[in-house]
Amino acid sequence: MTLHQGAIFAGYAIQRVIGVGGMGTVYLARHPRLPMDVALKVLSADLGRDPAARAYFEREAEIAARLQHPNIVRVHDRGTEGDHLWIAMDYVDGPDIGQVLRDGPLAAEVAVEVIAQAADGLDHAHRRGVLHRDVKPANLLTTAVRQRRHVYLTDFGIARSLDDTTTVTTSVRATFAYAAPELLTGHPLDRRADVYALGATLYRLLTDTVPYPRDTLAAVLHAHLHQTPPQATSCRPDLPAGVDRVIATAMAKDPADRYPTCTALAEAAVTALREPATLPAPRPLPASPPLPASPPLPASPPLPAPPAVPASPSTDTGQTNAGQTNAGQTDAGQTDAATPPPGRPPMDGSWDTPTAPAPPPSREPTEPPVPQAKSPAITRRRLLSALGIAAPVAAVATAVVLLTQEDSSGRSDAPGQRDAPRAGSRLRTVLTGHTGLVHDVRFSPDGALVATASFDKNARLWDVGAGGPAGEPLTGHTDRVRSVAFAPDGATLATTSADTTARLWDVRTGRPRGEPLSDAAGSINAVAFAPDGVLLATAGSDSLIRLRGVDSRQQVGAPLHGHTAAVNAVAFSPDGTILASAGFDMTVRLWDVRTRRQLGAPFLGHTDRVRTVIFSPDASLLATTGADGTARIWDTGTHRQLGDAIPGHTGGVRAVAFAPDGATLASGGDDGTVRLWDVTTRRQLGEPLTGHTDAVYAVAFSPDGRLLATTGSDATLRLWEPAV
Repeated sequence: MTLHQGAIFAGYAIQRVIGVGGMGTVYLARHPRLPMDVALKVLSADLGRDPAARAYFEREAEIAARLQHPNIVRVHDRGTEGDHLWIAMDYVDGPDIGQVLRDGPLAAEVAVEVIAQAADGLDHAHRRGVLHRDVKPANLLTTAVRQRRHVYLTDFGIARSLDDTTTVTTSVRATFAYAAPELLTGHPLDRRADVYALGATLYRLLTDTVPYPRDTLAAVLHAHLHQTPPQATSCRPDLPAGVDRVIATAMAKDPADRYPTCTALAEAAVTALREPATLPAPRPLPASPPLPASPPLPASPPLPAPPAVPASPSTDTGQTNAGQTNAGQTDAGQTDAATPPPGRPPMDGSWDTPTAPAPPPSREPTEPPVPQAKSPAITRRRLLSALGIAAPVAAVATAVVLLTQEDSSGRSDAPGQRDAPRAGSRLRTVLTGHTGLVHDVRFSPDGALVATASFDKNARLWDVGAGGPAGEPLTGHTDRVRSVAFAPDGATLATTSADTTARLWDVRTGRPRGEPLSDAAGSINAVAFAPDGVLLATAGSDSLIRLRGVDSRQQVGAPLHGHTAAVNAVAFSPDGTILASAGFDMTVRLWDVRTRRQLGAPFLGHTDRVRTVIFSPDASLLATTGADGTARIWDTGTHRQLGDAIPGHTGGVRAVAFAPDGATLASGGDDGTVRLWDVTTRRQLGEPLTGHTDAVYAVAFSPDGRLLATTGSDATLRLWEPAV
């Protein structure tokens, strides 16, 4: 059942879908009696007809009703409507922290503030006899406005009441990347299991890497049980050594060696940040203004440790920000056994023909999906997984080894082209081959090739005419590849990565041109060739922009200094005299390439980090996108914004590109759609281009404007024939 805008369900007026999962849908809805919006979780009818599901659902609502705290999403009401169970919760208009991390790790101060607020909420739950058991970035929602950021714990769907005496086989549905050893082995649990997960989450916030990134579930489980907790300073040398000690204590194998409460962990992290950095720090990311403070909580009394019992069903998504879905895939390496088939529901709730799956970023371990079979045993297993009930870990690990990568028809897809969902006559082809989020896309100067950059640590070249890969992946980077750029002659490709390097490649042979370029103190986020091919610009997390000679490979002059935080994007003007940059400090800046001086004041207007910047073909305009969910057009002469921010996307806007004639702008967003706009009127042209099953990260027009390339979280490259 899909509810559409204006429908009335259990008295609630449906406004739109905000999350879709294998077990149900979360809607933004209007409360029937109060002037407020809520997140309305509606479970599928199959679960509603199952007596066990109803019992667990009632227990979830009962447990959640005990928790009234500023850092916990509140439950307002629950009930049944026909065969559908539903629950109404607070609606948080903002992203989850997992989505925030798509743009890189957090500043240390911000990460600790997030942990401190989560700790307040967790300790409140512990004092009321409730464990969360699935603490991870995706279950930490945050308001979108940086100046008043507030963190909310959500998805107590597998929480366990400490006084619950129901006995069920060991539950291991919690996300394995953050799971405490005792949760994996079926030993008794107490609040220190949440302390472990919160420590693992702190590591992820600081490094944008899960603690144990392994290729198989079995390897992840082994690491949690036997390997030493990782050191954040190995990824972030600007961090004090004390941070490593905090994480090591929080993630100790023996619960007795951990912090006794989550608040104790947060306080230790605050203290650790006052120590000197391990190495001289690069220019740091700025901390957000202080979060609303909470008084220190007293240490919780010892909690009993009854057998592990799950609470009740939850949708795969929990609650996400508007327009963003994460169905079938958890934050870090668990693919729910209840995952819907590839091609998960788009925002209108209908199913697309299966296309490429949406794998997690390569830094996180992946659990192979359970095939969608008609066997009653597998159907029952799917339901039990939705309820948080699973076999012991050893059996789960064995089953994972035996499962194949094929879908229910026995088909296994190879890299290349596969059948695409219909999206009008505009979709030309869908290309697959990457195994992680595809962060950037560019056409070659002659339009014959497309280059893509992916979080699977590879770049790829694609033959537009043949509709498939052009050679093997470009391998060599050791971390996520963030950007690509063709040289003006089309013979060289540049790539940049979170591994602190930029690389040049021979487009014809696919081989590296010389050694990697590395003079940055952190991730290199952006790259651009000057139109004459003489200079290459790179920028990244150290807030500096570097120009170097393409032939000499040497840096030309001192770095451009002006941004106060990481730089996300750079672009040369068509004549090569001006360089534009955009970054985490919420500004856009113009630079004189010859003098290396900033031109005028920064462009101000975005209220969160700026993700992309691009010149119009005549250089009179700039287009930008930001984490504040807007796309904006600017006059390069006056540095003023032209009109209001571009509306349309139901989630954040991640990418923009001007058509070669400068009259049309394409945008891609978190809602999985691509939209075309009239630059002069800023009105949308035609219907959105749909087909991506998750956020669109990059868009690019071909040199002749006849094709539009788009990429995103679903690991696909799509080529469209835009009607402009």
